[in-house]
Amino acid sequence: MTILKFLLLCLLNFEHREAGYYMTGGLQKQIVVSTLAEATFFADGGFDDIVYAVPISLPKMAAVRELTTQLEAFHIVSDSMDVLKEITKLEPPCGKQWSMLLMLDVGYNRCGLQPLSTTALEMARIMDSCDAICFSGLYTHCGQSYNCTGPDEHIKIATHARDEAVKFAKKLEAEGIACPCVGIGSTPSCSHNPSEMTGLTEYHPGNYVFYDMQQAGIGSCSESDISVSVLTTVLSHKLDGGHMVIDCGWTATSKQYGDEPIGHGHFIGEPDLKVRSLSQEVGIVSSRRGHLDFSKYPVGSTLQLLPYHSCATSAMHPVHYVCDGDMVVDEWTPVRGW
Repeated sequence: MTILKFLLLCLLNFEHREAGYYMTGGLQKQIVVSTLAEATFFADGGFDDIVYAVPISLPKMAAVRELTTQLEAFHIVSDSMDVLKEITKLEPPCGKQWSMLLMLDVGYNRCGLQPLSTTALEMARIMDSCDAICFSGLYTHCGQSYNCTGPDEHIKIATHARDEAVKFAKKLEAEGIACPCVGIGSTPSCSHNPSEMTGLTEYHPGNYVFYDMQQAGIGSCSESDISVSVLTTVLSHKLDGGHMVIDCGWTATSKQYGDEPIGHGHFIGEPDLKVRSLSQEVGIVSSRRGHLDFSKYPVGSTLQLLPYHSCATSAMHPVHYVCDGDMVVDEWTPVRGW
């Protein structure tokens, strides 16, 4: 196994410096972010060697300049020849280069270039030959693994991503282009990854910090692995409607939800309950069996909801409470915005 670095993928999941301290073992290096607000937040907190893992656009280069000046290493990614050509004309901060990763598409079809394509090869050559740019390697996200279920399928996706990225890196190296970083990853493909990783230098582990019901549903984890929940209060009993109302709407969990039986999530210790619908500030909860025993859930009692997508849910809250059992032991303030 030739893992040289281990990156944490923040991606609107854990946007707290405290979690970053834990997950980097106190090193405060080698993290991935998905917004420039996150990059600045972590940089101001003493973190370094940060990848901004969204294709860069020219209006954001002013912020990139500031972060490149501030940090020992700040990396941007691109899959656009037009953007790259404009960046070659920009003078980097004194004594620095623009550190760039080429974004590859290994099957997700969201963004990135096909490995070994003419455009990918030409962009790598331009990044390598331009004095203003340091070609730092390859970046890809195995997002298609979210459409698979179980270890075998996740490993298959990760193996394909590994093979495609490593093959392209070897092609570049045969042309004399050094490829210091070869990185792949996603939550499912890191939860169940290939035993052989030769040729990779990074693995991006996704939202494993929290996990969620989406990941449990596709077999990345079990419900007991999920470390984030939303505490909600029962507000009202609608006896003739057979449901109760909670103070947890889509502003608490987001509008994302999965197929049944997961839906908007599961209540801890209450397998019979389901979130039937969400409006802005409240949710409608009913029984999966058709008859809700209201006596078990008096008005004012609380429930804990394991969310469908922890990244989206976490982004809805200005503070996250860290608990040891029923005791709040810390408060973490996440960064928000773009």
